Amino acid sequence: MKFIEKCMISVSGIALILAAFVPMGRAETPFDITECHSGIVKPMYLSEPLRIFSAEGFGIVMSNHENKVFHNFTVHIMAIGQIMPGKTMESGYSKLIDPNGDIIMMEFSRVEPEGVSKILYGTGKWKGIKGSSKSGGRIVFGRIPPNAAAACSRTTGTFELPK
Repeated sequence: MKFIEKCMISVSGIALILAAFVPMGRAETPFDITECHSGIVKPMYLSEPLRIFSAEGFGIVMSNHENKVFHNFTVHIMAIGQIMPGKTMESGYSKLIDPNGDIIMMEFSRVEPEGVSKILYGTGKWKGIKGSSKSGGRIVFGRIPPNAAAACSRTTGTFELPK
């Protein structure tokens, strides 16, 4: 697998984690989403065995859960990462934007193949939101222009709003 594709695979998991925290009710609520995105990967150092990169991606969220609270949210991700033989690690931040323009800010970390995220902040109807998620498998759609890639990932977790 090419460097850019590996980076975007990782970033897609992050994006999915980040996209997972869009609340609907005031009690703990489960979610199951698929996030698809594309983005640009900027290599900083590319010499075996170490590769270091930054990535920025944009995408959309589709809900697999009957509550559909995450459906049609958009996501903007910024990440840094490293790839060493048998291990890809990354961390960063994600901004989820609901159809009304309210946002949820998330922090994520990932050690291939699993990732976790935590909600940091919300605006508007998401003010006070808390939650966490885990992500796993991804489907990579290969490279598009140089230093760009597209992918989809699946994430599950729970969220809640203050009472």
